[in-house]
Amino acid sequence: KEADRLGIRKAGLLATDGTCRSGVYGKAFRKYGMELISPSEEGQKHVMDVIYKGIKAGDLTISLDGFNGAMDELEGKGAEVLILGCTELPVAFEQFQISRPNLDPTRILAAAAVRFVGGKVKEPGSR
Repeated sequence: KEADRLGIRKAGLLATDGTCRSGVYGKAFRKYGMELISPSEEGQKHVMDVIYKGIKAGDLTISLDGFNGAMDELEGKGAEVLILGCTELPVAFEQFQISRPNLDPTRILAAAAVRFVGGKVKEPGSR
């Protein structure tokens, strides 16, 4: 819903192999008439490396060349935004100071839950 609200028509999915195979994000995007694309097999390997060999292993010295290549690939195929479909990826974006257009589903769901119970959500960058 959030991607649709923002007028996104095509997004790139960064997630684990299992999440990509599950089709959960693709189904949601198709419901709103949006296209979701995934990295090539080689690009997906680099996404997995950042998740498992980088963030989960606590190795902040891991090379980001392949990961940057995977994101470049998605953007080159027309992705307007990157979906951070794994909880480690927002951490990676923060730790490695990656500043590419992205949506964090965990943050979006948390904000929706707070709004559902009548709470106020502080927008990123606000005080």
